[in-house]
Amino acid sequence: MTMTRRNRPFNPMKPIPALIPIAAFLLTPGLSTGLFAQSFPVVHWINDSGVNAAAVLSTNGVFVTDFKAVNDLKVTPLGAHSVSLYTDVFGGSSAGNNPWYCAEFVGAASNGTGDGVLGDITDLNMTSDATAALQFDFLSPLTPEDRILLIDIDGSEQYQFQAYVLSNGNYVQVSVAGWTAENLTGDTGDFPNSGWPLWNPANGTATSGYSGNLNNELFVLIPDQNINRLVVSKLAASGQSTDINFESLALPLAIERAGTNVVLSWANVPAQNYPVVHWINDSGLDAGTVLNSNGVFLTDFKAHNDFRVTPLSSDPVTLSPTVANSIDIFGGASPGNNPSYSTQFVGVPYNGTGDGVVGDIEDLTMTFDNTGALQFDFLSQLTPQDRVLLIDIDGPEQYLLKAYVLNGTNYNQVSMAGWTPQDFTGTTGELPNSTWPIWTGTNGTAYSGASGLNLDEELFVLTPDQNIDRLQIYKLAGSGWATAITFETASSALTTPAAFSLQASVSPAGPYSNVIGATSPYTNAIVPQPMYFRLKSN
Repeated sequence: MTMTRRNRPFNPMKPIPALIPIAAFLLTPGLSTGLFAQSFPVVHWINDSGVNAAAVLSTNGVFVTDFKAVNDLKVTPLGAHSVSLYTDVFGGSSAGNNPWYCAEFVGAASNGTGDGVLGDITDLNMTSDATAALQFDFLSPLTPEDRILLIDIDGSEQYQFQAYVLSNGNYVQVSVAGWTAENLTGDTGDFPNSGWPLWNPANGTATSGYSGNLNNELFVLIPDQNINRLVVSKLAASGQSTDINFESLALPLAIERAGTNVVLSWANVPAQNYPVVHWINDSGLDAGTVLNSNGVFLTDFKAHNDFRVTPLSSDPVTLSPTVANSIDIFGGASPGNNPSYSTQFVGVPYNGTGDGVVGDIEDLTMTFDNTGALQFDFLSQLTPQDRVLLIDIDGPEQYLLKAYVLNGTNYNQVSMAGWTPQDFTGTTGELPNSTWPIWTGTNGTAYSGASGLNLDEELFVLTPDQNIDRLQIYKLAGSGWATAITFETASSALTTPAAFSLQASVSPAGPYSNVIGATSPYTNAIVPQPMYFRLKSN
């Protein structure tokens, strides 16, 4: 399989279950009244007074700035050490497995978040002294929807993380054992390996896995609870330093006064128009990252978390943005005989279904190894109205498929002899011919019809003849070649809904209910009783 696919475009807004409450007429203290300069919340290393964090912290001063609201982050040096600002490059042609919130970020030089270039983020470069510590206090708590970015932990560097919650006026230290650690490409251009930082959740330490210079790899920590204070201590490595930043994955909700009204604005991000597998789940995890670490990936297909993928071997898989150019193009000028559910499909980057372009569908590219296997479990059954899309079975590739139905607690294998195979143009620009895949329903095998040839992503579709609860796909041959897969419901197109709903309440704690018919920008009259608003993912 040659990876000749469309890069995902910039899309700054990804829906995350986190919600942003904002007072509609009586502005809540600490909340911005203007549109965000950067594409989503990240620390402003130049604050609203135009003061640079490095200038303040290097003179042992306390730096107050914006993160998720106005002046809601305080940074205190726990000792006199020199720091600086540095812009890291996470996008471009060598983004590797960098997450969307890095590769698609756009910051502004005026507030110290970036330089206006897609994927460039300005970070705080901590001291190159052998030991040091910084204390971060969050007026808007650091939550599981936020990310702690550490860039370039290498050489002999080691850092310790101590988290605290504010309880009755006192800061109480809490365990970080439940925090999630992720290794990502960063600015290296390489995929993570054993040289990336090693996380020890028991004592909260991140230790370099490589004695040399990795040139700005990315290490991300995700809290498992709300945090009010974080102390980051450097334990070792004179002459070496690491960058730090904090980023929120919540969708910004902007508020501005307009005479006797206030206007709330947010990005109207559409959902996809046909049910298809979300290769980025509701927790913001992409399938490639999870499956490549031999983990089980849970995501949405026809309902919430109704689709589970389990690797039956440790072979690597790939998914945009884990690798570049991995969205298949079924529409455009040369759709050939592609079906309407592919040519008319519109997906979105935030859930790993597409890139907003009609006819572009994001798929999971299965292993390039000679053999491998994946198991797909359907909580919402795979039915005769659904389609199994396989893209680019060519060269020496061979696949074996096994279908199962759930009977009580047992999975019973069923025949696939009645399944319907269909050959389509895919992205080849040609009508199907004898080189398209060969299906044998009696034993569930799909063989390349183009021995030694690269068809450049032809489309092969299977339609079940009964409801299915589990599907296993085994690669039997084809080292160096790979096929992409996704599942789609083709019975009828949905109207394209908004990805978010505006909700309102008279109390910050709720309950919240949808504001009927609200679209961005939404105008609310100023009334005596405070009203609070939030965005909720649909």
